[in-house]
Parts: sequence; structure tokens; C-alpha cells
Amino acid sequence: MYTPPAVRWHAGRSRLQWRVLALVALLLLCLNLACSLGPAALAQPAWLWAMSLCTWLAAGWGCYKTPSAILCWTGTHWLWQVVSHNAPARVECVLEFPGWVLLKIDVAGQPAFWLWLEQGPDAGHWSALRRALVFTQGLQSRGLEPAT
Repeated sequence: MYTPPAVRWHAGRSRLQWRVLALVALLLLCLNLACSLGPAALAQPAWLWAMSLCTWLAAGWGCYKTPSAILCWTGTHWLWQVVSHNAPARVECVLEFPGWVLLKIDVAGQPAFWLWLEQGPDAGHWSALRRALVFTQGLQSRGLEPAT
């Protein structure tokens, strides 16, 4: 069976996360303003503004605290490399678009987390990463897992 070659990818905060966060903030602001400036029936209490702000701040904190490491496909399994520590990881591709992917990553001894990866200037590495992800998806769809 063909296995994709080894690839390393710096995984961390994505510009897409910040764009989505900015869009959510803009939508919350527009919704709050529309309700505030609309007819008296739509007048909203101050606590709704506070909830919107808290939601946006919590999402921003989540983006800021996104883990940063090297996601490494060795040719047989995934590793999550932080400084000098290598931990086996289970990588599941949740959403896939031509320029970015949303991954769910389970690292041994840590809670699972979600990570957006974006295509960088090196298209060759991006293609290799996507081949490894597709290969892993194929294994998972057949009930198999990459070796650890």
C-alpha cells in the first residue's frame, strides 16, 4: 500500500481564526446596534451587550491560547513535537478546503483540541500535508489507525 512521504508542518495560530473572530465581532455589533436602534419592541437590555462582549473575548482568548508546535507525519504515524518532546497524536480532518483544513488533534495525556492549518508560501509542503491527511482519513474510514 502507498504511504505518503514524511512531512513537518508548523501548527499554531492561523490568520483564518482571527478573520472569523473579527467577522463574528462585526456581526454581533451589527445585531446589537440593529436591535438597539430599532423599534421599542426590539430594545435590548445592557446585559445582552455584555454577553456579546464576553463571548467575543472568550473566543479571542481561545484563539490566543491556540497551541503551537510541529505537526509531523513520519510516513507511518503522526507526532506532535513541542520543543524537544515528541508525543504520538491522533489527527482527524474535520473540514477541508483548498487553502486550509480544520483538524481535531488528540495528543496522549492532553485533552483534544481543534486547529486550523493554512497553506503557506510553500505549496509543496502543503500538498504533502494534505496527502498525509487524506491517507489518514482513508485508514480511519476503514476502521484502521496509523501505527503509533
